[in-house]
Amino acid sequence: MAFLIWNHSTSVIQSAEPQQIPAPFPQAQPERPVRLETPEGTMDPHSAFYVERPGDSIALEAIKRQGVTITIKAPRQMGKSSLLLRTIDLATKLGKRVVFLDFQQFDKSALRDADIFFRQFCVLLAFKLKMNNRIDDYWNLPLGNIHRCSSYIGEYLLKELNSHLVLAMDEVETIFDTDFRSDFFGMLRSWHNQRQQGSVWKQLDLVLVTSTEPYQFIDNLNQSPFNVGEVIALTDFTLEHVAELNRRHGSFLTPEEEQELLSLLGGQPYLVE
Repeated sequence: MAFLIWNHSTSVIQSAEPQQIPAPFPQAQPERPVRLETPEGTMDPHSAFYVERPGDSIALEAIKRQGVTITIKAPRQMGKSSLLLRTIDLATKLGKRVVFLDFQQFDKSALRDADIFFRQFCVLLAFKLKMNNRIDDYWNLPLGNIHRCSSYIGEYLLKELNSHLVLAMDEVETIFDTDFRSDFFGMLRSWHNQRQQGSVWKQLDLVLVTSTEPYQFIDNLNQSPFNVGEVIALTDFTLEHVAELNRRHGSFLTPEEEQELLSLLGGQPYLVE
């Protein structure tokens, strides 16, 4: 199809043939279909595009043991929640019971009031474990929130459960802005310490995920659960990781382009994906 062009200087109508759009490069034509995934949110533990980093093996080896505390920390979109799901998946296969808590789902009212939060925390654990709610039996005791919560979990949930439990907690930095952060994280540290006494707390694994450096918010490091057990700081992709991800996508980039991509994005996992 020809197009008409009006030339103001000569008052002549000229015809112009449309420009041909060049064909795409061969690299854009996959030889075999690759089912891509949306690079958003957490990745499925069995995703074909999940690339393991050193932190993966540390977390997965740790969860095989009994009575462990694992902290996974890194800035946002580094794959923390995806590694948490892989850890949960392995724990389930090992026969452990798992309760997953996303702290962003706690009501604002609970984050403003310690009494509401600790009570809601215990109720939520029992609900997810499909156990009877006996919260009033413990909340009527003349004790503080830490003792009530610890008694409810240690003397009721863990004893009645009589099996290994993984408490997987995502977005725990939500608690850093509360007035009761020291009480809550100090309570988790006390659970970790009590495992040494051969108590029921050896049945409990703690996995904490945070995108904020906890040392900025913990006044007493001896009461912190973030500096004991396995502490995993996720790192950016290396050139080997970029090359492996490229291979799983059909090897459309040359080795030189892989290096250029790494230099451009700094190995940030979400951006590379």
